[in-house]
Amino acid sequence: MLLLRRACRGAQTLLHLGGVSRDEMWGSLIAANVTGTATCFEEARAAGITRIVFASSLHVLGMHPRHASIDENSPPAPDSRYGVTKLFGEGLCRLFADKYGLSVTVIRIGHAVADLTKAAPGQGISHADLARVVLLALARDTPGFAMLHAVAPHDGYPLSDGRLAANFGFTFADHGPSAQAIFDRMDSEPDAANRHFRGGDFAAH
Repeated sequence: MLLLRRACRGAQTLLHLGGVSRDEMWGSLIAANVTGTATCFEEARAAGITRIVFASSLHVLGMHPRHASIDENSPPAPDSRYGVTKLFGEGLCRLFADKYGLSVTVIRIGHAVADLTKAAPGQGISHADLARVVLLALARDTPGFAMLHAVAPHDGYPLSDGRLAANFGFTFADHGPSAQAIFDRMDSEPDAANRHFRGGDFAAH
């Protein structure tokens, strides 16, 4: 707590990328992703920080069927305990934006991958594009809440209502190949049953 308080002193922005990113038992997830996140936010506000950027995950929508159209307005459907803790973080972001007037940006992140052909549609983003989205969020200082989907676009597989382009002039440099071509390949693999939901393996286990 004391180290966190010192780290926040004199800062203007909290970039929250920490936490457990695997689906583990509740104890470790709650300690890191719930208690840890809440503690970070409270210390940041107490130190006078006015801008928070929070790394969430598309696993908060992982139980939507993989062919269903989703975007930033879709109702939550967590696919795992991990997804539930990230949804808590998003709620915390909303509280700090609406109640305390901070500038808070949530980035729902796909897996950062070097090769988008290896990631299921809706689950991957290139390293370069992820860095660009984070930099965009760090530059945003308008008070209030913003939600962004940081996942590579695939033909015929919507993941956003277009707000990155419309509100921030952002376009992805790296696009995934045809979503249907990837799904056709996955449907022939032994673990095809894991692919019926957007969360993939997280939804299956």
